[in-house]
Amino acid sequence: MANEEQNKMNEEQERINGKKEGKARKASSNRNVTTEIRSKVEAEYRSEKLTRR
Repeated sequence: MANEEQNKMNEEQERINGKKEGKARKASSNRNVTTEIRSKVEAEYRSEKLTRR
């Protein structure tokens, strides 16, 4: 009986940990996308600045 309860608790904990891992991975990819966008915008801004001179 106690063993079954322990198994359920372990499964629940593994499920929660998996969700956290997924969120961390998603946040990391969001940061990468943000960095890509920022560098593109900065490059466009620099090229516009040069052409205005």
